[in-house]
Amino acid sequence: MDPRPLGEQRLGEVAAADTEIQAVVQDAGKTPQERRDAIRVIKGRYLSAEVAARALPRTFDVVRDGHAYSLQITSASWDGAKLTVDGSLERDGAPVAISWPVNIVNPPMLVPDPAGSIVRTVEVDRDGTSEQRRYREAPFEAILETILGLAR
Repeated sequence: MDPRPLGEQRLGEVAAADTEIQAVVQDAGKTPQERRDAIRVIKGRYLSAEVAARALPRTFDVVRDGHAYSLQITSASWDGAKLTVDGSLERDGAPVAISWPVNIVNPPMLVPDPAGSIVRTVEVDRDGTSEQRRYREAPFEAILETILGLAR
């Protein structure tokens, strides 16, 4: 059993997953499809551990675009190709019609955070201009944002 607090363990795991993903992205010997498949496996391994570490059901309450949303995740599972999330979503107290369960292929693990510890350099213009963006590991929050996108 790892003696470190769960938060420290999780941070180490996301850093390892991020390093693995970056290595796959830079692997010139793989086709684009092989890269996508390898990244999906890495994310799946990480998300399976993340789901196992969380108690479900879990409820998230957020305000977006002037609406109060409440998402309850009752189950989440990874089958090696996609994340399947079951639950319910309300907007301003009324149920939102979403076809549950929701299947998310290549699910997100990171959310933007100006103080985040994960730094990515992204090209922002065709002239080669790039900028650094900071993220933090928050798979459930990233999944929340994905599901909220279905409700808009």
